[in-house]
Amino acid sequence: MDMKKNSKSYIINCPIHQKQRSLVIEAKRKINHSNRRVEKTIYAEDVQFLAKQLLECDQFEANKEDCKQCHQFATTQHQSVEGVLKVITIG
Repeated sequence: MDMKKNSKSYIINCPIHQKQRSLVIEAKRKINHSNRRVEKTIYAEDVQFLAKQLLECDQFEANKEDCKQCHQFATTQHQSVEGVLKVITIG
């Protein structure tokens, strides 16, 4: 699983991250392919849940680069679906 870091690839070597990342990517794919607001809401909430699990990981170590990159990924994903949920709620 690659993460961009200063235009270089960064691989997060963590099985927890890799599993959650796959689930996040799949949920976001479903958001993009769904035409129904209720489905988009469910998948967006799934992304938020998965991102929150990464942010609350009990194996987090603040000095590990893998953990820092994982938190950055999780934060970005959580924020990206907040916008989707706002649009769905307003729309």
